[in-house]
Amino acid sequence: MVTGILNLNLVPRDEWPFETEAGESFTVGVRGNIEIDNGEALRTAALAGAGVIYVPVDLVAEDIADGRLVEVLAGWRKLVLPIHAIHPSRRFVPGRIGAIIDAIARGLRD
Repeated sequence: MVTGILNLNLVPRDEWPFETEAGESFTVGVRGNIEIDNGEALRTAALAGAGVIYVPVDLVAEDIADGRLVEVLAGWRKLVLPIHAIHPSRRFVPGRIGAIIDAIARGLRD
């Protein structure tokens, strides 16, 4: 079992999913006394030496490049967290809202 900072955006929060280069999936049990639901706060805690975190690599890429953080299991695939667009009604989405959602989705795919 790994001691880390629990990411409350993961369900279950005490299991971190990984996939080998061969496509084999597995989870690692994690325990910790710190629980955070914000990626930037997780990054700050890791930079302060509070423990190991499980966050999107993009969030800490500069810290890894500068040597402030070290990526564990580099080359292994990690979970991709979903992003949701929330608006008041499913029946009627104003054109400007639909356009913004489409533009964000295109930007994330690129």
